[in-house]
Amino acid sequence: MCLGINLQPTEQEDDIGLFYEVSTKNQDSLIAYCKKKLRQMHKVKTGEVNRQIAKRFAKKSDLAAAQLAKSLPSFKGASWLYQQYYSPRFWKTPKKAMDEFAKIEAHTNQTEFMKEQIHIVYLGLGFEEAWYPWSRDGYEFTAVKLLEHFAKVCLPLIKTRKIPEHPPMEHPRLPELPVLGTLASNITDFYTDQAKNDNELRLKALKEQ
Repeated sequence: MCLGINLQPTEQEDDIGLFYEVSTKNQDSLIAYCKKKLRQMHKVKTGEVNRQIAKRFAKKSDLAAAQLAKSLPSFKGASWLYQQYYSPRFWKTPKKAMDEFAKIEAHTNQTEFMKEQIHIVYLGLGFEEAWYPWSRDGYEFTAVKLLEHFAKVCLPLIKTRKIPEHPPMEHPRLPELPVLGTLASNITDFYTDQAKNDNELRLKALKEQ
């Protein structure tokens, strides 16, 4: 059956490249030259990639430093609330909360105390589940309603969750991803600088309290 296709190899198809038309000596010279250039090019491109990575992490470090300065006021508040968790000011059991709540006469004072107790768990310890709105649709929740939330939600959290060693900080961090192989030195440096900035922020907040 004729398909109209020429199955015979042509002279062009037999041609395997000009490289094989030169002498063996010249072939060796070309190969040696390409290997030399390959090493040089690899060095150049590796340097370009490393400079790009360094520039990217420098931007991250600058952003982290700016965010640290912006975070200081909120961290000072969180640091103070965190300290109150370990003081008698915090009501760690439902019975303690009921007894202390009953001693406060004015409803306004009861509300302020309950807000502080909730904030100690929510902002001081960083337990987001402890959040509760003070009002909804123009209606302000009563101190008793806040007490109920504190007893039923906040106090169970401190029993079931691990208490953090430090108050929470809000500033940019690298995402927690699985590590494959060895971390690059610039990433390790970023983590080191981040930990150093954390400690400096804590010390500064304590000094300004």
